[in-house]
Amino acid sequence: MSMRLCEVFLIAACAAFGQADTTIRLDVRQVLVPVVVTDHGGHHVAGLKESDFEIYEDNVRQRIAGFSVEGWTSSASARDSVIQPPDSVSPAGATATATAMRAQQRTYVICFDMLHTSFTSFVRAREALNKLFDQEKDTGSRFALISLGRELQVVQTATTDSATLSAKINSPAFTSTFGNMEAADFGGQIADVTRRMAAFCSGPCSIACGPGGRPRGACDAELQQIRVNLDARGQQRSTWSEGFLAGFERLSEELAKIDGPHTIILVSDGFTLRPGAEFYSIASACVPNSPYFHFVPPYDLQLELDQCLKIAARNNIMVYTIDARGVYNDTSSLAFQNTSVLSQLASATGGLFFEGNNDLLQLYRNALADGRDYYVLAYTSTNTAADGKYRRIVVKVNGKAHGVRAKQGYWAEGATSP
Repeated sequence: MSMRLCEVFLIAACAAFGQADTTIRLDVRQVLVPVVVTDHGGHHVAGLKESDFEIYEDNVRQRIAGFSVEGWTSSASARDSVIQPPDSVSPAGATATATAMRAQQRTYVICFDMLHTSFTSFVRAREALNKLFDQEKDTGSRFALISLGRELQVVQTATTDSATLSAKINSPAFTSTFGNMEAADFGGQIADVTRRMAAFCSGPCSIACGPGGRPRGACDAELQQIRVNLDARGQQRSTWSEGFLAGFERLSEELAKIDGPHTIILVSDGFTLRPGAEFYSIASACVPNSPYFHFVPPYDLQLELDQCLKIAARNNIMVYTIDARGVYNDTSSLAFQNTSVLSQLASATGGLFFEGNNDLLQLYRNALADGRDYYVLAYTSTNTAADGKYRRIVVKVNGKAHGVRAKQGYWAEGATSP
């Protein structure tokens, strides 16, 4: 994403956010934790009080210093409550209470994964979005549209105008962009590798294929050439995936600069943190006794994903991920790896990962509902070490069998923190 596009996005969003006037105040050392509470039917639970909650950091109970209710418009007094710092502040934390967050309307950032999502999935996701925007046209909900491939692009800055949003996602320019997206190239590469392995196993080297195959001589040399080709393809995928995660990280960083709560809804077919694994999997299935494909690709992007999670969790950016394929029958370990990344993004930030459901409209609506009715807890950690380490958070609701969802933790300030 160019700096100009980034600035346009920020300016548009900031101008809209600046109209809110309800302030949540907290001590600068406090940790904010948005919490979604649901019953057995998945409905949001209203009417809870501060005394209903317990919050733990690394298994140590923390004192709740502030409490707020967001949403449930029938309860205006609760919604407009102010989070204040604790009555007594230690000398080391005697810094003045600052305005750290404004209780403002949430912005939903719809992010299309161009690198890993098929055009078929995109069409399905777009149809559901058209219906969503039509339903949301009188609600004042604010949306922004982002496309994320090897780089980040702002498709539509934050707006409440549903007609503008629908026009943008249905525009020929946007549709043609998805028609040429990297996912199509990846599909072509998968087909190429499949064809090459099929040709290998149907020719003179068929004796090397299958469970009893033994690659020798010229057949072994050809497999080495295939390995070199797959290494090059894997390196390209790794470079592209690094750009994808860097774009997601930058999106989170820019959203953190804007006052108000934000939700990212990532629409994707899923992806692996070991780019190229798909190619080696195809080859290994054909020649299971060849040593050239029995290894994990050297490219591991877990550290890049962790950096995205750190920034989103630190800034209370909730991420909801939607598997745009809907219902599918792939039960392979590779398919699990692809969806596990989407699950990590959601669970670590207090969001949800939706999969195995063809009703994408309902999935969009579920993500919106979580961002409208929730609680906010604030506490000052009893662990004062500035060590940059991860602190795990657990939130409980006393005496009630409710579902409780919040970000799983945060990284303390310090030398190793981002």
